[in-house]
Amino acid sequence: MLVRKSFLAWAFSLFFLLQLPGLSAEKPEKCELAVIGGGPAGVYLSYRLADSYGRGLCLFEISDHLGGRMTDEELGGAFVGTGARRVNEKQDYVIELARELGVTLEAVPQRSQLIFYKGVHGYASKDFVALYPRLKAFGPLDDDPNTALDDELWSLLSSSIKQDPELGKKYPLLNDYILHVFEARFKDRNTAEDAFSYFRGMNRFQAEFKLPTATANYFEYIEKENETGPENFYPKGGMHTFVKRMDEAVHDKIRIFLKEGLKQLEKAPEGYELRTTAGNVFVAGKVVLAIPKVSLSKVGGGLIAEIRKAPQFESILPVPIVVINQLWKDAWWEKAKDPNNTSASGQVWRAWSSDSCVNHVEIPQEAYLSEREKKPTRSVYSDDPNCNALWTKLFYEKGIAGVEEEVVKGLQEVFNHPKHPLKVPKPLATTFHYWPAGWYYAHKNSKYSNAEIAEWSRQPLKDHPDLMLVGEGYWLDRPGWSEGAYFSADALIESRKLKRQK
Repeated sequence: MLVRKSFLAWAFSLFFLLQLPGLSAEKPEKCELAVIGGGPAGVYLSYRLADSYGRGLCLFEISDHLGGRMTDEELGGAFVGTGARRVNEKQDYVIELARELGVTLEAVPQRSQLIFYKGVHGYASKDFVALYPRLKAFGPLDDDPNTALDDELWSLLSSSIKQDPELGKKYPLLNDYILHVFEARFKDRNTAEDAFSYFRGMNRFQAEFKLPTATANYFEYIEKENETGPENFYPKGGMHTFVKRMDEAVHDKIRIFLKEGLKQLEKAPEGYELRTTAGNVFVAGKVVLAIPKVSLSKVGGGLIAEIRKAPQFESILPVPIVVINQLWKDAWWEKAKDPNNTSASGQVWRAWSSDSCVNHVEIPQEAYLSEREKKPTRSVYSDDPNCNALWTKLFYEKGIAGVEEEVVKGLQEVFNHPKHPLKVPKPLATTFHYWPAGWYYAHKNSKYSNAEIAEWSRQPLKDHPDLMLVGEGYWLDRPGWSEGAYFSADALIESRKLKRQK
């Protein structure tokens, strides 16, 4: 009996010791380089480093597929984006990557957009200036009669901070800066508020005005955004084709672990110990966390806690989004045409509203989608915090049927132009997606530029050169574009000399 008690006491003690961080009964699997996160940044980084590390490179992804926000879903036999959708004509790097991977990019014809604002339907921002008599009376802001008022306001805001960068420090909150610049220009608070209302209403996205967005960082991003052109390209088969081709290129070269996210990270004698959500243990010499801020907050371990305390990390502001896709039997929207444009380009491909929570509708123009018998739309692409609260509440309280009913009602309102009233039918299918961060801005309390945040991410902890961050979430000059993930990965490879010849 005494022996039995001693054995039980020994077993219990061993069990207790094995629960301590850094100790495990399992013999951990070893990786030379562990890439955590199978979104665009993690997959692209692995693609670029596969020849250097071979089977020594381990790629971990918590879901059952690679892609992250570059994941498409199947609707009506075609793939429709749940996040990323397009490549811009000025994104030479991504266009060249498409060639490298054999991804076909489709150009689409120019089309019109339908705007619903303050109960008025229009096809251009100029259609809404009359809603603001003080602005109309003030007249144009520059000498070019062809420049739209919202573009003039953008130019005013961008040039003001270039001329006096200290304004970003004096007015760190974007809204305060905008009102200051408009009041200085119009010499009247009421007119300035009208200008801000009009300016905000003519923007498809609203998060920057409803979140505590940093002024200086925002205009760093806008400067890059202004380099994009009016034409977009769409990957045939969807944006996930990029991920699919990269996966195919590396699948037999590296080790890929799906349904295996990072649960805890600790320092170990041979590098870093990774405990996964599947209950497995790995040891890696180098670790690249290709997961953004919102995901990193779910990972345990002292090193992760240190990263989260960093002021650069705290500077990053997540922008949640809701995506609602729908499938239709018929293209009911085809009657929506700009009455002032009788050519093919008068056909509406995008509708948006800052009045309605059906605030950003996209009708796919790419041939592989538009020519199908069943027609998909991205009926909602919302970054508005208030609308996202509405959509998520509906989804959890009434399910997809409740969401669908509200979307159809909103579409009816947005598309019910007096000159072409439309009847929106019941869709064949509706899907709902919530992303806790579709992209990132910088918080108004940030003391760091976008470039400084990106540089910090390449070695977030001073004493841990082999622990790194990568991704579009740390490259705030290109929020919402896949090239941000690629640029971040390339900068990491170059700065940390990760690529090598074997």
